[in-house]
Amino acid sequence: MVPCDGAGKEVVPEAVKVLRAAGADFEFEELDINADAYLRDGVPIPADAWKKLAAADAILFGAVGWPPQTPSSSAPSAIRASRIPTTWQESCCA
Repeated sequence: MVPCDGAGKEVVPEAVKVLRAAGADFEFEELDINADAYLRDGVPIPADAWKKLAAADAILFGAVGWPPQTPSSSAPSAIRASRIPTTWQESCCA
């Protein structure tokens, strides 16, 4: 799961509670992909996170790009994995 920023940090854990209450038998791993991590590390999505996302059966994705924490438009757009061409994903993780 990738809570990301803003409301995602509150909504995603609640969504997990709902899924569990509904009887979903999923394994969850929370990835540290958010504006704070970007500011700390200078990398929107680390290569190891890309590999975990690529191997996942599903991704529970929260909010992206909390404006007070995002220094430019590059972090939110880079975090939107579904909009990044596959060739870019492969080149970052090879």
